[in-house]
Parts: sequence; C-alpha cells; structure tokens
Amino acid sequence: MLAPPGRYLRQYGVFRVVTFLCVIGQHSILWPVTSSSVAGWGLVMLLHYTRNAFFFSAFLALYP
Repeated sequence: MLAPPGRYLRQYGVFRVVTFLCVIGQHSILWPVTSSSVAGWGLVMLLHYTRNAFFFSAFLALYP
C-alpha cells in the first residue's frame, strides 16, 4: 500500500536509515565479541533496541 502524494513522512526515511545501520552494526559487533568483554556487550545491548525499531518501521510502512 503506497501513501498518496504529499503524505510521505521525511522523518521516517531518516528513521529507517538509522535503524538499518544500527541493526547492521549490532550484528557485526555481536559475533566477534568475547564473553568477557564488558564494553563489547554493552555496545551490543545499546544497539539491541534496533530490533524493536526495525519491526516498528515495518508497521510504519503500512501507515495510510
């Protein structure tokens, strides 16, 4: 479903890009970090919110 012309939310475009980059960053940090690295796991947890944001952006894509 596409939004009619003039109803596109420009902020949504920025939200999608930031979310996409954070999801890629989270997955690239997740695998090589050791189990004893506090800073590494802290960064993984900080970027973990992007999983919820990614699904929220899918919901926004259906916004009429």
